[in-house]
Amino acid sequence: MRLAEIFLGRRWWAVQVIDRMGMFAGTRKATVLIDMLMWATNTDSVEMKGFGNKRRDQILGWAIIMFNNPTATEKLARDARISEQEAFSLLLAMKEAARKVAADEGLETLLYIADESDSW
Repeated sequence: MRLAEIFLGRRWWAVQVIDRMGMFAGTRKATVLIDMLMWATNTDSVEMKGFGNKRRDQILGWAIIMFNNPTATEKLARDARISEQEAFSLLLAMKEAARKVAADEGLETLLYIADESDSW
């Protein structure tokens, strides 16, 4: 386990997803995406139960399925000051980045969720 992962936990994994998207973590869009992932993992929603108990799994799980939430698209568009179409594209890019991180980490359950969500 990396030292940054121990102290930063969820935020560290959220930044890993953003980095995999090819975005600089200091931009407005990246900051909003990271904040949305952090907020989502702090909720006690039913969807989160299938991701696993680890912080990493929760962040990656939300990054994978968030594209399917119209409220997330609206919030990203509003807070990042972009169009809803661009916001939806960013959420899809985040899903693909999270899929790649999950593959690198060998997380079969999250890869299955990502594959299934392709047909949503």
